[in-house]
Amino acid sequence: MTSLTIIITGLIRNFFIDNISVSFEKLIQKSKSLYSHIYIISIINESTELDIINLSNFFDSLSVSYMIEKYEEYIPLFKIINLQRLENDGFKKMAKIYNNVEGSIQKIMTPTEHLNYPNTNGPFGFHMQWHQIEIGIKFLLEYEENNNIKFDTCMRMRFDTIIVDPDFFPHIPDTDLISKITFNNTILSQLNDKMKDLEINTIEEYIEFIKENQIKVPDYISKYPDTSFGCYFFNNYISLENIINSNKNNTDDNILYCFIDHIIFGKRDVFIKLENFFRDFGTIESDLNQNGIQAFFASEGQLCIFCFYNNINPLIYTNHSVFTNKHLITKKKNLKKL
Repeated sequence: MTSLTIIITGLIRNFFIDNISVSFEKLIQKSKSLYSHIYIISIINESTELDIINLSNFFDSLSVSYMIEKYEEYIPLFKIINLQRLENDGFKKMAKIYNNVEGSIQKIMTPTEHLNYPNTNGPFGFHMQWHQIEIGIKFLLEYEENNNIKFDTCMRMRFDTIIVDPDFFPHIPDTDLISKITFNNTILSQLNDKMKDLEINTIEEYIEFIKENQIKVPDYISKYPDTSFGCYFFNNYISLENIINSNKNNTDDNILYCFIDHIIFGKRDVFIKLENFFRDFGTIESDLNQNGIQAFFASEGQLCIFCFYNNINPLIYTNHSVFTNKHLITKKKNLKKL
């Protein structure tokens, strides 16, 4: 029996209002072509009883197993962990480097033009979503033990994420290298177009191109994030080299597919390592702060650093033809694409 678990987090009030549920249903139906058992773990922010009833009814209509957990009771623990993080030696060291008044790194902005400083004045600079993923993975492991199964693939997404690519669903290609790193036809087409534009013929040549075009101060943000396999602040050749070597040596490639930090999936043993991400966020000392990942405390940057530290090869995509946040679209116009 092939099995998939999906951890879905956040506010559910817009899940039905904006028809995001329609997109999610398409994802589930596509996934059923590969997985015979699907288990959904919902960790929800503030909600009404009606919200929970509607969500339960919706999951029932999909004929999947599921659980719904309110996040409210975990907020005190969230605050304690973040206050402890502010005293972590690794965090303080990297925060000092990041906020060095003599360096231009101090003025780095995210793509949405928010300052990316670590929040040293309070505990809320570190997203609840990562704590919710930690909680979701604990329930995942508990479900496996109670039901004597082991999931093949694990995925995390948010209640405000719309999938607009009809071929998108969580799966791990196990064929040629290009299929593994591009995941589906949309990304494959983008990579082919980029390589054609650059007059590059092989993935090895493309890796060298990415390696030679790392983002340096004061550029900050990649000019080709869709096909750099990294976050906005990092052109990722590290994962690609590791995956190539794994294929040559017949070892696990440990790929984690990431669409920014909204959608993440991978093989079960790779994915569950994310259980420790929330507690390690901002504490791993890395020279990628000033050599590669320019926005060290950005969520995507931290995801890369955590993955490399834990023998995971992240492939981070940013293409909005695959998915979009509900705040980035016009409802009626874009929902026709589903």
